[in-house]
Amino acid sequence: MDPAIVGLFWFFATFFFVIILKMPLGPALGLCGFLGLVQIQGFENAANMVGYLAWDGVVNYTFSAIPLFLLMGNLAAAGELASDAFWGIRKWVGQLPGGLAVTTVGACGAFAAVSGSGLATAVSLGSISYAEMRKYGYSRQLAAGSVCAGGTLGGMIPPSIPLIIIALLTEQPVGKILIAGFAPGILEIVIYSAIIIYLAKRNPEYGPRAEASDWNEKLAGLAKLWQIVVLFLVVMGGIYFGWFSPTAGAAIGAFIAFLLAVLRRKLTWRTTMAVLEDTGLAAGSLLFVLVGSLIFNSLLAFSGLPDFLGTWIGGLDAPVWIIVLLIVILYIVLGATMSTMAMILLTVPITYPIMVHGLGLDQVFGIPRSDVGVWYAIIIERLVEIAAITPPIGMVCFAFQAAIKRYEDVPIGDIFRGIMPFLIGDFASLAILLLFPAFVLFIPNLVM
Repeated sequence: MDPAIVGLFWFFATFFFVIILKMPLGPALGLCGFLGLVQIQGFENAANMVGYLAWDGVVNYTFSAIPLFLLMGNLAAAGELASDAFWGIRKWVGQLPGGLAVTTVGACGAFAAVSGSGLATAVSLGSISYAEMRKYGYSRQLAAGSVCAGGTLGGMIPPSIPLIIIALLTEQPVGKILIAGFAPGILEIVIYSAIIIYLAKRNPEYGPRAEASDWNEKLAGLAKLWQIVVLFLVVMGGIYFGWFSPTAGAAIGAFIAFLLAVLRRKLTWRTTMAVLEDTGLAAGSLLFVLVGSLIFNSLLAFSGLPDFLGTWIGGLDAPVWIIVLLIVILYIVLGATMSTMAMILLTVPITYPIMVHGLGLDQVFGIPRSDVGVWYAIIIERLVEIAAITPPIGMVCFAFQAAIKRYEDVPIGDIFRGIMPFLIGDFASLAILLLFPAFVLFIPNLVM
């Protein structure tokens, strides 16, 4: 059988295992990848390759940044930095129409800068900001929508775990991709805030203003933010200026987050063990999934399927924008049926050669070929963020619902209705990133 046909068969078989049989992502990727390699390379060669790939994935120095960033985020959450972000920003924007929802989005962006996870951001801010908004009479939809939309910022604003994984899959520089996520993340905050203010102005009962703060209170609010600012500046500033690698930055960030939690007297023996346990479980799960994806990617490489599809699509007599639009639609459809991590690991090995090599996007947009991969990573992450709050899966929405259950049992339908205006803003920001690649590439190219 032609190797490309073998790769295509096991590619779709993986979707079947993950979506229909509900098989965990790591085993599904590893099993399908191994069986495909057996067909192409034979059992002995496939077994040797799987052993090598598993070892290489475990000892990969770059991958070690992921558990360290996870540890930094968990320590920041234990140190209650999310709460400080909310109360500090509230003093400055709480008096605006929908000001507490704007505060929520800003606090999500601030906490995302030290957590690297959309789910962690939504869960950490959910119980704090949602209860405060409801106390002021905010509608359930706006309160829930602002938290869930803000939670997706953890996937874009560095340090972002999904961006690190995309960098590993595409063999792009991790530091450059992380820094490239900064401007798009700020764009999301601006668009979300504009949507909230518009909705609250149109219907003041939807998002009432909070009381205004005087300058003493505003300065006190800034004092609550200094720890997050210091942590972010040390980690991302060091990576930005080339003082240390992303992995070293993650280690330094985790250590600073530990010191801050100790100084704030938030770490007990029990909470420390809980932080380490949560970090270990999350990192172990991601490592298992990464090893499976390496095996699966090896199958795709030996089958030649990505290059075949890239050549075939590149040879089609169709405008480049039509093909890009079809890929965007593909991600939106997949986002309604599967998890964000599954989307990244299953589709990036296929779509990356198409976007970067098959379509000649460097010539279309007039950007260096080496930068197309960085721009592509940000586009994929933006699509994955949209998927994270898109019905009927919307993982961030379900995580938020579980986090606030002790305060209020919010129907998932209300959460999805609240998220709809923000999804419109998401597509607006996606259009900007697609039409103006220089917006993504300006900052990383300035220093790297």
